[in-house]
Amino acid sequence: MKQRTLLLAAVFAASLVMVVGEAGAQPATGARAGGAAGPASPVLGTLEEDPAPAELIRNSHYWVSNENAHDIWRSRISDLGGVQLAVGADQVYVLAGWSRPEVLVPLDFDTAIRDLHRVYGALFVAASTREAFVRLWSAAAADDVQAALVRTWGEAEGARLLRTWRECHARVGRRFQRMTARYGRSGVPMFLTDDATYGFLRQLWVDGRVIPVRGDVTGERALQSVARAAQGASLPVRLIYLSNVEQYITYNPSFRRNVLALPMDERSVVLRTRSMESLGFAEEGDEYHYNVQPGLNFQAWMRVNRVNEGRFLLRERSSTGRQGLSEITREPPVSTPAPQIAN
Repeated sequence: MKQRTLLLAAVFAASLVMVVGEAGAQPATGARAGGAAGPASPVLGTLEEDPAPAELIRNSHYWVSNENAHDIWRSRISDLGGVQLAVGADQVYVLAGWSRPEVLVPLDFDTAIRDLHRVYGALFVAASTREAFVRLWSAAAADDVQAALVRTWGEAEGARLLRTWRECHARVGRRFQRMTARYGRSGVPMFLTDDATYGFLRQLWVDGRVIPVRGDVTGERALQSVARAAQGASLPVRLIYLSNVEQYITYNPSFRRNVLALPMDERSVVLRTRSMESLGFAEEGDEYHYNVQPGLNFQAWMRVNRVNEGRFLLRERSSTGRQGLSEITREPPVSTPAPQIAN
């Protein structure tokens, strides 16, 4: 199984060239972080990025998640494998620690969050233990962080990413403290509290199986590239985590096309959150409702039904018996006329 995982992941990684940032960033020679082959390796294809947005939501970088109850999904996503496509910051790694993907694609339309994941990658590779990893988010570790970034990304990109780290490390460190306390109390293992989970995520980076991408779920490039690469490697997209993105988009023709292009199977799931109290929040202090939907079911809704927003799709939810968690399994009614789907 391990050989198959590494082989398929190698095919996926070989089909990508590391996405080049505005500064023309390339990983240093031999660096494996981010799924990039070294410059001497053949490049069979490219993973494209969407353009940077004209403006950010609330003009803010979301360096850390404010969702706290991700473990509400744990039993639904354990050991899914395949490709995990996930927006956001630290929650990408929380979920991946449970789902155990063969390839992890952190995707966010904010360039700063794409860069944050590049920082994560260098620090995962540099830190052999979770304790050492947490230390690298403290101000006292600045020199070690700089060295790790330069080793992984080279002088120019390392310097640029150090500025990213300086801007966010205090917030990330405080988030780690809260997460460690919460999961320590619950006894649910995650990458900050469990050596095996941390080791799994670190190995993903060491093996070049994490590819951060600046992408817009309604865009023209990024998700289409992920779909082509996954298909080429015969890897299903098993987990799509949208966070609360659906609060800010409609199911327009481009979004439908992107969702339908992703190679999903009967084990694939879509995870979403919604900050809407009427849906029922998961726990005190966490102002989100959590939802899970089979991936093929979500694709069916996008293919044949004209529902145009996530809040309307959530009307089809059913109770799971657990506070703050619902699921969508109903087959979609066929709309007439059919929804528009971009080419």
